[in-house]
Amino acid sequence: MLEVLDVGNNSIEDTFPHWLESLPELQVLVLRSNKFHGFVQSTKESPSFPKLRVLDLSSNDFHGPLAVQYIENFKAMMDPHGEDGSLEYMKAPTNSYQYSLVVTWKGLEREL
Repeated sequence: MLEVLDVGNNSIEDTFPHWLESLPELQVLVLRSNKFHGFVQSTKESPSFPKLRVLDLSSNDFHGPLAVQYIENFKAMMDPHGEDGSLEYMKAPTNSYQYSLVVTWKGLEREL
């Protein structure tokens, strides 16, 4: 199952890809620095992005607020503890994608 989707810096010109809501294991979604536009609204009644931990929509042309349905369902961002009580936030399984983050603050970028 898809856990990480990073299409940042690709000059993709489109609206928000709502079909990504249906990916139950998606943990990282990076759409930064493209030409996405329009509103970021949920098209589903059921919970969207149940395991999402990182969402990067920066440097696009989105309008309006982020859909409340998304924010309410970002449970994985709210609780960094695993079922056994251990810290699990962005813990990568062996032989998987190596996570790194770029934080942009007032035009300055810093990789973590």
